[in-house]
Amino acid sequence: GICKLLRAEVDLRWQLIGERRRYGPRGRNGGGDGAPGGQGVWKDGEWVGVRGKGGGWLRAGERLRLETPGGGGVGGKRLEAFPT
Repeated sequence: GICKLLRAEVDLRWQLIGERRRYGPRGRNGGGDGAPGGQGVWKDGEWVGVRGKGGGWLRAGERLRLETPGGGGVGGKRLEAFPT
């Protein structure tokens, strides 16, 4: 997945509708599962976890971290780039 870090320049309200926060996307045809996503808010010098669906307030200077889920794999065997 991708990790995005957003810093509030002014006081603001945020809303989040996230999916795949508890379990990552399933792999197919023997591929491994992807990693679940996550999110948190930097408040008073520490990261505080927040729910995948909901919202809250950020004061100027506070940060919201968004981690998107990783994709699930496809296929169980690794293929050689150039078989001989």
